[in-house]
Amino acid sequence: MSNTVNHSIFNDSEILEKLRGCGGKALDELWGMSWIKSVIGDTSDLLETADGLGGEMRHKSQVIVVIASDTVSAMIKGAISAVGHEHADTSIFFAGEGLSSEDYSLLVDTVRDRDFSLIAIAIQEETLEQRAAFTCVRKLLQDRYGADGMIKRTILVGNNEYFNEEMSRSGGKVLTLPEDAEDNYAAGTMAVLLPMAAAGIDVAAYMEGFKEMPCSNSNREHF
Repeated sequence: MSNTVNHSIFNDSEILEKLRGCGGKALDELWGMSWIKSVIGDTSDLLETADGLGGEMRHKSQVIVVIASDTVSAMIKGAISAVGHEHADTSIFFAGEGLSSEDYSLLVDTVRDRDFSLIAIAIQEETLEQRAAFTCVRKLLQDRYGADGMIKRTILVGNNEYFNEEMSRSGGKVLTLPEDAEDNYAAGTMAVLLPMAAAGIDVAAYMEGFKEMPCSNSNREHF
């Protein structure tokens, strides 16, 4: 059986030439996106912030609750799984993936009798599940540590309206992201670096590997 793809577009030299001509423009646009530009240069400040804040959360928390989109959660889980979890005494619990009573029972059971903190990540519009989980975890924090303790144990990464309004109203640290940030391109941003650092991962080593990926191809001259 032949594996040759038979389609008129592949047999039309004029169309193929136009597609080739668009390649450079597409790459120029790609290299101009913040998720690449912001990590190719000096990332020492980014890593220092992630290490510092992540270390503080790890020091005072046995559980760090992360609320993020499915895409970003998958990135964080994959990175931690691939690199390895260095601090077994601190676990990462992902919330906001569902609204069932089982989800919330598991959340409450996980943080019961254990010190915990919250990292909320909102790159794109928050889902109903994320908003409900955010409200629930903040209430649990306030009940356990008081209003001041809740503020000190909450970090928001992102620019979205709902979480930002809640943080402005009740307090907490906010780390902003570039305006063109998207869930699909979060791997080299604070949205992934902070939870990794909180889990005890060497984010400097991770970032070195991340930089090698875009720089290793033949189009590195764009940088």
